[in-house]
Amino acid sequence: MSPVWPATGKNVLETEPLAKVLRYHHATVGVTDVGISKEFYVKLGFDATTDNDKIVVHPNGMAIHFITAEPTADNQNLLMDFPTSKAPGHTHLSFGVPNVPEVKKFLEHKQGMAITGERVMGGVLRAVFVRDPNRTTLEFERNVGEMDELKDEFTASSMIGDTCRPMDHV
Repeated sequence: MSPVWPATGKNVLETEPLAKVLRYHHATVGVTDVGISKEFYVKLGFDATTDNDKIVVHPNGMAIHFITAEPTADNQNLLMDFPTSKAPGHTHLSFGVPNVPEVKKFLEHKQGMAITGERVMGGVLRAVFVRDPNRTTLEFERNVGEMDELKDEFTASSMIGDTCRPMDHV
């Protein structure tokens, strides 16, 4: 059976330039405290019991690698927190989720995380945003159709599931 593109379900043609790139493998995030960062990402369903103490892995295969970074003045994110200028580089991680309102409830009420932004664009794209302990922005979005109600209890492991794209964009 030939591999398929996760976003479209269409067969991958061997002649396509990125034919072997089928999913986002990992993101590397600069952090001031690896332990605190690992605790945060475990709340999102990532597993911290890997062979490398600076990596967490979600059940869908997506990994976050942590590198040690120096704290910034006032704990600001140099790429996101300055309204008059933007530095080049990575600004956020975006995860495709099955139900954004349920993710919002889960993050706020079960994990005690502050929602730092929420978006509806043209009635099609709905997203919520949180910040990790080092102010990296995480977006949880569903960019097609209305939100489907989940029949089962909502958990961190179901938040970023195998049935949707594990990483939407960075």
